[in-house]
Amino acid sequence: MIEKMKKLTLIVTEKERDSFIQQLRTAGVLHIKPSQSPVSCDINTVVEQLTIVDRAISILTPYNHKLGSVRDSSDAAYVELSRTIANKHSQLEELDSLRKTLEAQLNWYSGWGTVSLEDIKRFEQKGIFLSFYKTSPDEYKRIKGTAPIITIKKEKHLIWFVEICYKEPSVLPFEKIELPEISYQKLKADLEKISVAQQGIFDYFTANAAYFPGLQNYQKKMQANLKLLQVKHGMHEESQFSYVQGYCPEKFLKVIIEVAEKSAAGYVIEPPDDVSDTPVYITNPKWIRIIDPIFKFMNTFPGYDEHDVSLVFLIFFSIFFAMLIGDAGYGLLFLGITFLVRQKYKTAPSEPFFLLYTLSILTIIWGAITGSWFGFEKIAQLPFFNSLIIAQLSSFSEGSRDNIISLCFLLGAIQLTIAHILKGLRIANSIKVLAQLGWISIIWGMFFAAGTLVLGNPFPAYGGGLLITGIGLVLIFANFQKNIIKGSVSILPNLILDVISSFSDVVSYLRLFAVGYASAIMSASFNEMALAGGVDSVVSGLIAATILFLGHSLNIILGFMAVIVHGVRLNMLEFSGHLGISWNGKYYQPFDGIEHGREQKGENNE
Repeated sequence: MIEKMKKLTLIVTEKERDSFIQQLRTAGVLHIKPSQSPVSCDINTVVEQLTIVDRAISILTPYNHKLGSVRDSSDAAYVELSRTIANKHSQLEELDSLRKTLEAQLNWYSGWGTVSLEDIKRFEQKGIFLSFYKTSPDEYKRIKGTAPIITIKKEKHLIWFVEICYKEPSVLPFEKIELPEISYQKLKADLEKISVAQQGIFDYFTANAAYFPGLQNYQKKMQANLKLLQVKHGMHEESQFSYVQGYCPEKFLKVIIEVAEKSAAGYVIEPPDDVSDTPVYITNPKWIRIIDPIFKFMNTFPGYDEHDVSLVFLIFFSIFFAMLIGDAGYGLLFLGITFLVRQKYKTAPSEPFFLLYTLSILTIIWGAITGSWFGFEKIAQLPFFNSLIIAQLSSFSEGSRDNIISLCFLLGAIQLTIAHILKGLRIANSIKVLAQLGWISIIWGMFFAAGTLVLGNPFPAYGGGLLITGIGLVLIFANFQKNIIKGSVSILPNLILDVISSFSDVVSYLRLFAVGYASAIMSASFNEMALAGGVDSVVSGLIAATILFLGHSLNIILGFMAVIVHGVRLNMLEFSGHLGISWNGKYYQPFDGIEHGREQKGENNE
């Protein structure tokens, strides 16, 4: 859930300011809102040093695996070391650029041979001019015999040749091939020097990788120092006092009050005056927080005055994932890979792994009840696997198509209904809540309309009543005011479009069937392609195995793409659109250098 926040203004004397800021950081619960743009020479110095250290860490990262004994150093030495590393990396880039230039010239010699530039110059001094050309075989035949020509190389579509002219340069109607500026011997020598210089820099990076952990620690120290300075110089000063503003969850107010009283600071606590600027702090039980990696991956966050839909998102995203992947064999594969990776990275955050466990298990369940095991119908016909199949949903039954489409529409209607229920709960004490009941009625009317238009099901008699009742409730109560006609007329144009849109939103869930069906057909097709000729030799077995591996790998990749494009979309657009979530919220980042936007702080809510 989204925790309630309070806006705080804390006033402290200039004498106590530095100590007070340190205590605020130790408390680690106040999200700072600068009262003015933080500007100071100290900030500029730290930013400059941090930029250099960041670059040094980035440069040394590839060498970190070669780390032997760890070394430590002083702060000043770390800055100087970072400068040296950055300078050497710049030298490395310059050497690499020069190497590419020289190699381009060396390539000329690989085509024309180790021509002596000195000899060519001596020939020119005696009135003998050599001109280098490339042309097509047809053009070459046309000019051959008109001038002294030496053929250097013949290719299928290109002839390399040299024309010899006396007293004046060539006048052939072709573009001359320019000679390199440096001789072959000097190019080889220069490239060797560059290689030695580059290796020296690589060795330097390898030797100083021992300072990598120390540089990382110094980087964190500098980041904390920078944030401290930004808070200090972001405080507004008035006479002998300074004040800082920020936001704090209600549950942590006691901590801030204790800090203020300890520093003899004054404070003002008030409700947030701008919800768009108020950070969001979400707390959920651990089993719901497994969906957080998806939100972080998409970099989306609800606004302070919006809904936390973590639970709804988790439930429906998991179902959508299972239906889009659609194969129990793939689910088993995902489950096994997740388990093995988890064993290797036991200290990694647990949420992504438990999310993958959940998605894998639901995929196995959906694949089992539809009879999809790597697209092989014969596996589904085995007694045990056949007993798991729900006949009405079987992937290999022609009659199941309409049932799965109906299930997709049902899931859509349920999820959109939940959106309007959540929206209605916010205004439960207002008569406008009836408009949300109206939208629920419209959605279920559109559910039956989708069944009629897409599947040819008979439209129930009460379906029209649902639509008429729903439209009436929305028309009257969505913008309810004393003058009912005026309120209704003002929303009528948008209402027409929204009603039509609600139909397309329900039908949009058809994508779950379409993608899952395409995946099943694709896997079955690759199976047939691989095994159609039989497997009666080692070679045919290898060919079949290769086709199966590549085919199912491609199908899995396309399945993951479908999850991102379609599974996420149904939650982020259709569902969120009906709920009114804009996903433009701000993370709650308390002044302690750690992000807590979707993490617990100071309590266990499992």
